[in-house]
Amino acid sequence: MTTTRPERIEAKPLRHPGRWILAAIIIALAVWFLIGAARNDAYGWDTYFRYLFDTRIAVAALHTLAITIFAMVLGVIGGVILAVMRMS
Repeated sequence: MTTTRPERIEAKPLRHPGRWILAAIIIALAVWFLIGAARNDAYGWDTYFRYLFDTRIAVAALHTLAITIFAMVLGVIGGVILAVMRMS
């Protein structure tokens, strides 16, 4: 009994023009928003940059990161302890 292999199918890639159009619209809207926000005086960008580079803000951000790392370490240690207690 001989079996023959079927012929290879020439698969053509699917085209999705709707995805490309939607991506172009989303990118255009994002650029429009960014340009509008950059040119708007109501945002007070000078005040924003003054606070952004203030040393008090930087120190507070570092304290927040330190507390986050400390909480993560405590959580991992607590999880390991509970896992060991569960196994025994």
